[in-house]
Parts: sequence; structure tokens; C-alpha cells
Amino acid sequence: MKSQGKSTLYGVLLAATLATIFSFIKFNYCRVRDFSGISVTTHACYSDIPLFWKSRLLEVHVWPFSYLPIPELSEIINPIEYPVIVGTVIWLLSYITSLNGIADVNYFNVNIIFLSALFIISSYYIYKINKKYVYYFIFAPAVFFSLFINWDMWAVLPTLVAIYYFDKEKYLVSGIFLAIAVSAKFYPIVLLLTIFAIFIKSKSYIKLVRYFSYVFLTYAAINLPYIIHDFAGWRYFFEFSFNRSIGYGSLWEALNILGVNFSSLNLYYSIATISVFSLIFYYYYKYSDSDKLYELAFLSVFAFTLFSKVYSPQYILWLTPLAVLALKDKVQIRVFILWQVLELIYHLAIWRYIFWLGIGQQVSGVPPKTYAIISLLRIAGLIIFAISLMYPQIKSMNKISKSMAETRGFEPPKPFRG
Repeated sequence: MKSQGKSTLYGVLLAATLATIFSFIKFNYCRVRDFSGISVTTHACYSDIPLFWKSRLLEVHVWPFSYLPIPELSEIINPIEYPVIVGTVIWLLSYITSLNGIADVNYFNVNIIFLSALFIISSYYIYKINKKYVYYFIFAPAVFFSLFINWDMWAVLPTLVAIYYFDKEKYLVSGIFLAIAVSAKFYPIVLLLTIFAIFIKSKSYIKLVRYFSYVFLTYAAINLPYIIHDFAGWRYFFEFSFNRSIGYGSLWEALNILGVNFSSLNLYYSIATISVFSLIFYYYYKYSDSDKLYELAFLSVFAFTLFSKVYSPQYILWLTPLAVLALKDKVQIRVFILWQVLELIYHLAIWRYIFWLGIGQQVSGVPPKTYAIISLLRIAGLIIFAISLMYPQIKSMNKISKSMAETRGFEPPKPFRG
């Protein structure tokens, strides 16, 4: 049995390695063409990585968390629109990038080595938590198609590590890794809401205070040097995120294309997101009997992304590992596959839509209304999958409640007295 366990783990690591190779093959078409505009839109192999090399002056290692005035051009380069860990990684990896040949491609090559390693280790932690379904993450096409678009894996791995140790009740380690994840990409912050609900429901108030203290103190330790050095540069990420307008892939963009407009987007976005979180908390308190973060984490990130002002293709890297952790039965697997297919279609469609916007080719591109419908179908698939995770618990608890009500209402027959 021990050797079989090892064989299974080796199989997972081999499969994850193969997935990174598949991802490289997918991006290689653009890589050998220096990520030209026509290549990234026609072959869906766009990446932010070489673009940042060109736009952030990484060749001369410009510090990313400060406003940089350029008098010759009468303009100022803004700080990087990422939290501190990813911003620092982007900067540090420029130092080990060769300037010989095509430098931005060399920078891409350096980054994908690290992203591949992060993906493989993430697969290992999914295997540790829910080994039965790990291959649904590894071989999800939308996942490895998106692997090298951005630096999201730097947040995905510590998020999974935080979940793993939380469910083992090693709260110090979990809190440290969650703070690392939030310092890399901000989306893992929503897991604190789920963690809050778990502790409150179990009335573990001391554990709640300790856990939040671990996260806050670690986050402060990581971020304070940047805050002290240049507060405006550190703050820019938050300003950028709040003030950004409607972007690709969002519900709001799709509705706009179809003629439904919103004047106060931040208000509608806030109300919609708070409403979804409220419904999920209602589900948790009324129906869920789980105290495992890995079973509940997906719903928080689902609520966070559902009404987001932008849905970049790489956001599938946030959702899929948490979705796989929550899988339990065949019905959920079928719905998961449906959702993943819709994510893949969206992944292919968005680049063809951008191609259509740039060139206007009706034959090769995806026109706006078609793209909007595909975006809405992707969102529908995501919602259906989230419901599939909650429905069994709701159905089970309703049956129990009905049974208890019938038991309370039952009156035994009175003895016959002649």
C-alpha cells in the first residue's frame, strides 16, 4: 500500500509536469514570434510577462513601487498595479534575465520556469487534500492554457498551503501563508470571511482572534517596508483596483454590449457582491455541516469574482483548484466539466474578440454580441457549479428538518377503553 501511495504521488507530479509542457507548447507559437499582436489574438497565447518587460523598464531594473517621472517624454510611469510580492518577483527576475537575443522572450523563459514549479507544487497540495480529483485540476485545458498569462501561481500555491494547514488546525502556519498569498494577489483575502464564519459558528472566539492576528501581523511585516519606503507607490494597487472601469469578461461588459448600461458601476458591483456573500453565509449557517476550509473556500472566491469589474482568463487559476477541492460526487463532476468547457470556450473567444476589435474581420474574429453571449454562458456555468456544491447539503438538511417536524407532530394512538 505504501508503494502504491508513492506511485500515485509520482503520477501526479509527472502529470503536472506534462501539463506545464502542454502550456509551453500552447504559448510557444507567440514566444517564437516575440508575442506580436497578431499572434497573441489569433492563437490565444497572450502573456503579460513580456509586455511588462517592455513597459516597466525592467531592462534597467527600475523599482516598481514608485512613480517614475520621465522628463524627456513629459510623462510619469505609475507604480506597478500588483501587491508587493508579485511586484517584487517581477523586479527581481529581471536581474537573472539575459539581455542577449530577444530580452523580453528571455524574461518570459525565466518566469515560466518558476510558474511551472509553482503549478507542480500546487498540484501536490491538491493531491494531499483531495487526491481523488487532483487530475481534474492538472488537465483542465483552461488552466494550463492560462498558466503563463500572468503571475497568479505565486498566490495560488500559498493559498492552497494555507487551506491545507488550516484544516490540520495548524493556524500559525496557515495564517502566515494566507498573508503571503494576499501579499501576492489580493483575492485570497476573501477566505478570511469563510474562516471568520467557521470560527464563529463553532464559537471558537479565541482561535478566531489568534488566527486573524497571525494573518495581520505577517501581512504587516511583509508590507510595512514598502509602506515606509513609498506609501503612495504601495497604495497605487488599491487605487487602481477600485477605480478601474468595466473590463473584458465581466458580467457588466457583456450586458453593456447587449445594450444594458449601468451609470453607478461601483454601487451596483458592491451591492451585488455583498448580496452573494450574504447568501453564501446564509447557506453556511443554515445548511452546511462542514468546518473544513477546503470544502468552503471555493464559494468565497466565486462570490468575489462573479460580479467583478473584469474577469481575466487567468482567473480560472484562482477558481479551479478550489473547485476541485470541493468536489464530492458524480453530479458535481459533470457540472464541473460543463463549466470548464464554457471557460475554455471563453478563453478562446476573448482573443478572437480582441482580434475582431482590432481588425474587424467577421470571418476570423468573434463579433461583440457573440462574445457577450459566450461570457454570459461562462458566468452561468460558474453559477450552476456553485449551486451544485450547495444543493446536496440543502436537500439533506431539508429532509432532516421535515423528518423532525413530522416526528414532533406525531401522536401515538390512545389506548382503547371499552
